[in-house]
Amino acid sequence: MDEVGRRRRAARALVGLAAFVACVGCGTVDAASLAGEYVAREGEGGLTLAADGTFAAAGVPAAVLEAADAGSVDLIGTWEHLDGPGFVYLSIDEVVGSSSRVRGVQLYVADDDEVFFRPDPDRAERVVYERRP
Repeated sequence: MDEVGRRRRAARALVGLAAFVACVGCGTVDAASLAGEYVAREGEGGLTLAADGTFAAAGVPAAVLEAADAGSVDLIGTWEHLDGPGFVYLSIDEVVGSSSRVRGVQLYVADDDEVFFRPDPDRAERVVYERRP
């Protein structure tokens, strides 16, 4: 096998591993059970997933949007469950506190009471939100 073939095979293996790691702990998403209010495990941020499919998030680390011009941002938009395990998609209509042009991001689901962002999919870092009691 030539060098290019080895590199391609190694790249495919890394992509597969990344997909596996991204979904570890993720189960099948029941979209109806996700609606509610969540608070940041660390910091003072919060997230509301409304039953009508809208969302609002405050104090989200700007790294979630790959925004270097802010420490944290507020987001407003809509959310939807996509077929597939482990996440919902947040369509962002408005970003307050940054000039970021990112218009969507995945919100991963650990269980019905915990959701999280992955600012850098290549790292294990998570921005975790827990359901408000």
